Amino acid sequence: QLSPHPSIFKSFSLISMPRSVALPILVCISCLVCTGGAFSLPPQHGRRPVRAGSSSSSSSQRSFHYIQRPTLLQSTSILEDGIDSVEDIQRRSFLAQVAFVVLQPSLSQAAEFTSTETPFHSAAYGQEEYTNSIVASRDTNISPKEVYDTIASDYLREAYDAAVKERGNVGLRALDVGAGAGVSTEVLYTMGYHNIDAIDWSRSAWQKYVVDDPNGYCPSGVSFYELDDERYIDEWRAKFASNQQSGRDDGLFDVIVFNFAVNDSKAALFATQLLNKKHGRLLAPINTMNDYWLKQTYKVMDSGGNVLWSAGDVGAWSVQFQPDVTQDTCSGVWCAPFNGFQKKK
Repeated sequence: QLSPHPSIFKSFSLISMPRSVALPILVCISCLVCTGGAFSLPPQHGRRPVRAGSSSSSSSQRSFHYIQRPTLLQSTSILEDGIDSVEDIQRRSFLAQVAFVVLQPSLSQAAEFTSTETPFHSAAYGQEEYTNSIVASRDTNISPKEVYDTIASDYLREAYDAAVKERGNVGLRALDVGAGAGVSTEVLYTMGYHNIDAIDWSRSAWQKYVVDDPNGYCPSGVSFYELDDERYIDEWRAKFASNQQSGRDDGLFDVIVFNFAVNDSKAALFATQLLNKKHGRLLAPINTMNDYWLKQTYKVMDSGGNVLWSAGDVGAWSVQFQPDVTQDTCSGVWCAPFNGFQKKK
């Protein structure tokens, strides 16, 4: 009887195999397996609900496939398809199980495939372009693609890996400040942060692309707050301040992302008060000079407000964001009174 020994799977699971190596192996194994039909793809899981009037074949409708380990019992059902020996079935089942183990996702990719929850999706995701902003609503833009590439950078992934090592892939928290149409929220969700507070003083873009669009979907772990950052931190303090005084880390975030220009003092405030003290990271476009809204430098801070990385240009894009509407020095079409924003009194 040809059956896999447990030590084989243990050996394979220790190998972090690059895709360029794993794919050729999969092709070879598939050729052996598929000749007998012993390995078939399971039904699609995690498909986003399609509302009335929408098409399930839409190019923006995405599905998530889960690799399922076949069993010998499942494989015996193919005897009637022309396979005349149990040995053939066992061999193909064994090869399929090896393929399953070899291609298991790494830790940093696991969240996308292991969650049974329908993933967050903004219909604006995929519209972003390199070096160009796209108007999402009267109040916000979809940022250049360089922004979302930066959010998915190693610094924020390091925070994710540290959080997983500390407490497992549970309750990883992110704060998305200036979430707009939800593109940055989807990037964070895909990275593995499935508990997200997304805030923006204007709900219009979020409503359009996440709530009203038939392809948009917001799972229970993602909460949107129609608040500017100053009002949000006031509410956060009222809820969690006592926990911080007692040394508990309830309410702290593993990562914080700003999607509009801020002064250095605001970025440091959020980093020191809202970040996880051990491994938290904050990414923000910070004005090169205080209250100068025409040029920013991307910076990554730790929970002490220390700058770990900075860049004035990302690829071909010179870092420049919408100004912080809460500041008195904010001027232009993105600021009050032109956009209807009411500053906190």
